[in-house]
Amino acid sequence: MAWPSDTFTPSNPSPTSVRSDRPRLIAPKYKWDVLPDRISKDAYLKSWNDTIFQNAAAYYALSPVVYHMDGASGILDNAREIKMRIKAFAYVARITQDTKWVNRTWAEIQVGIFTTSITT
Repeated sequence: MAWPSDTFTPSNPSPTSVRSDRPRLIAPKYKWDVLPDRISKDAYLKSWNDTIFQNAAAYYALSPVVYHMDGASGILDNAREIKMRIKAFAYVARITQDTKWVNRTWAEIQVGIFTTSITT
């Protein structure tokens, strides 16, 4: 199974020539569009997809991470936890088109912004 060909061909190739399709992070739109079909036909991708969905569901059931000083690492462990959650929520939101994952992502971000602004 191969990915479809990329149709993006900038007229003036340079680092500032950007794709017009979105999202540009992680993968271009044409790959997101075929991913569900590929997942259904590839056992490895299905396992990978199922793991991300399980993680996202587990994170969803938890309260948003509150930034706090965590010993010698400061807030780094909290930031890593938030990053893991947001990546899982973003992936599931993109695959399912369910806005509850977007809303949960914003909840994580808002708690992080609010708690760091009052502790600094």
